[in-house]
Amino acid sequence: MEDEEGYLGLNIQARKQQSPISVPLEPDRLLRYRCYRWIITGTACVVISLLVAAVIALRICAFQRRQYTEAFDISVDPQETSNGTEIKHRLDNVVSRLQTFLCKQVLVNSTESFRCYVCPGNWSYHDGKCYWISKELGTWDKSQEDCRARGAQMLVLKEREEMSFIQSISDETQSLWIGLIGMFPARKWMWVDDSPLNEKLLQELGPLLGNSCGMLMGPEIASEACSTLSMWVCQTEALDVNTLA
Repeated sequence: MEDEEGYLGLNIQARKQQSPISVPLEPDRLLRYRCYRWIITGTACVVISLLVAAVIALRICAFQRRQYTEAFDISVDPQETSNGTEIKHRLDNVVSRLQTFLCKQVLVNSTESFRCYVCPGNWSYHDGKCYWISKELGTWDKSQEDCRARGAQMLVLKEREEMSFIQSISDETQSLWIGLIGMFPARKWMWVDDSPLNEKLLQELGPLLGNSCGMLMGPEIASEACSTLSMWVCQTEALDVNTLA
């Protein structure tokens, strides 16, 4: 009997020694554990949000692309774009109407090839060129800058007939700057298009001094100081409407 009670006591004591003991976590370790859990949870939420946003963006892009494609298919006739015949016909019709509206087709004979030229508004046409005369005064340099800003150049005279035409549209203006300037040390006159002066076209301009520029005065060209204030003449090539076809 005593042996049995001793055996039971030893058995109970052994079980107590083998039973795991629950040890509470330290406050620092518990705080770190919670922080790690929050970080993992937050990261997962961010990743999921980005994936959802990406899916939504892709669906929006696909929708807009489908709308654009449908609109393009409606506005453009596939048969028209395949051969371009209809488009060319419309362009030819526009050119024809421009020729009729802007130009007077006066043919000397039926074999003559008619050319239609037009100029910008407030410009005058003569022999394939357009001319514009300023309404204000300026130096030669200012005149050159203004002509360039208009996509043109200062007047370059090639023949007497052109000079007479400028006189006819200048409203009796006494003097006009033209694209002629004295070059030093070569001491020679040059046009703004880098062509030399044709001495047969003009009379004696007088001595070529420093800062000398050409000015149209009535039927003649004179040498004046480039700082003198005067009106000026710009010129540009006229638009050949036939080249639009």
